[in-house]
Order: sequence, then C-alpha cells, then structure tokens
Amino acid sequence: MKIIEYKTATADNWTAFDKEVNRMLGQGYQLYGSPYAVENTIAQAMTKHAMYEKLPPAEPIPGMMLSQ
Repeated sequence: MKIIEYKTATADNWTAFDKEVNRMLGQGYQLYGSPYAVENTIAQAMTKHAMYEKLPPAEPIPGMMLSQ
C-alpha cells in the first residue's frame, strides 16, 4: 500500500482528540503508530493509502438480481 497523505491529528484534551481522530478515520485515514503528547497537545499520526482513494465501481455478479 502506497501512503499518499500524512497528517497529524491534534487536540488539547482527550474528548476533542477522540472526535478529531474519529473524523479522520471516517475520511479514510488510518492510525500510524501510537498517540503521543507534546507539552499540552495530544497528537496522533494518520496516513491515507492509495487503495482507499478512488475505488473502481463494483461489478454486478452475473445472474444476481439487484432489488429496485
């Protein structure tokens, strides 16, 4: 898997940190390593991989009917 983007999720408290990490996970980012703290900031490295960017449309299975 090729990493196409690297970002760091940051916040100054655990509640905001959880929200930011969950938001980025919802955008296709993955956790990279463990969370860490620098002074009063909690941080988590996040990466996005090429395979999650633009997936080709799904092909229908021959003989299978889709409900309308």
